[in-house]
Amino acid sequence: DFSRCAERFGEYIETTTESAHGLPWVLRIFPCECSLPLGRKRVVKAHFVLDTTLSHPVSTTMMFKIPGIENDINASHNYFGTGDVCRNISFAERDKIVAACLEDNNEDVLVVSVTIRIGVEKPIWFPKKFKSEPTLAKLFDCSGTGDVFFEVGDEEFEIHRCLLAVKAPELFPLVKDLPYQAKLPLPGIRKDVFAVVHKYIYGVKQDIKKQGLVFTKCLLSASNQFGCTQLKLHAESSLALNVDASSLAEMLLFADSHCCALLKEICLDVFAADPKSVMASQGWKLIAQSTDLLLELLEFYALTSKNLLHLIPNKDSDVIGTMDVASLRTMLDKAGLDLDGTKQTLVKRLDSHVNSVDKVKSSKSTS
Repeated sequence: DFSRCAERFGEYIETTTESAHGLPWVLRIFPCECSLPLGRKRVVKAHFVLDTTLSHPVSTTMMFKIPGIENDINASHNYFGTGDVCRNISFAERDKIVAACLEDNNEDVLVVSVTIRIGVEKPIWFPKKFKSEPTLAKLFDCSGTGDVFFEVGDEEFEIHRCLLAVKAPELFPLVKDLPYQAKLPLPGIRKDVFAVVHKYIYGVKQDIKKQGLVFTKCLLSASNQFGCTQLKLHAESSLALNVDASSLAEMLLFADSHCCALLKEICLDVFAADPKSVMASQGWKLIAQSTDLLLELLEFYALTSKNLLHLIPNKDSDVIGTMDVASLRTMLDKAGLDLDGTKQTLVKRLDSHVNSVDKVKSSKSTS
């Protein structure tokens, strides 16, 4: 009975919630709106509502088809969360739509078909900025007070070994039993890379975002080798900014070999968005040699190409496995837990934390 809809200006009828791409959508039809600018004709308009929260904005293009109406209606909108609405989608003049409804079916039913295309605007997660530690920074400038030297290339780096136990725990065992001011060579490490590690150990403020890709990869490898977690995470996020179809294969292999959960996930996202371009790149043959990575790419593509449930944040432990790496690290950071490791490691770590918190709450409520 669409032709007899009596809704006034501003009033609407609403569909039930329908699922597309794993997300819940609602279409609101305004049967009797004024046309602009004169307002003499009555038009049918619509709002398209996304009825859920999101961890990342979703860029959406929509195409609406109405039987009997010649032209399709197109709209686009960036959705940010619960109740976000693409407003004032003008379908057609009311008289034309009513005539089309009566001609198309005997029940006077307005049929609207919606085609939705999704693009996820996913910001790159970065760890907290490096904290400047003034006291250690002064110690950095006190030449002659260190108790161990690292020989990197043709340069020596003087360090107080006690700091390594906290800032570079994988380096500390190498020097803890060495005599005072002993010298230890570090083969295979670039001196400009170790200079950054050196400053990191002493809390000297520095910006690594503007370094080149080759340097950043070397820095990440060294940070991973020495246990400099925060430095590694910064380098990883910097690399993630530079992933595209042409560089994906090399980046994915690098991420997989260095336990870089975020960089690996960004590579998977890029593949899911444009698999043809990735498979046409020169580096694809390297991926094709790894059965495990191929299966991971295909599984991820199958999940995300038609389903965006992973963008709906949920802190319950039973859905932690659906969170992206950025969400996992954000929650782990709030809990004061380690942020490094594969995605599976991060999921287990957060799941264990959530379960322990739930047990504490339960014991308090029973007592």
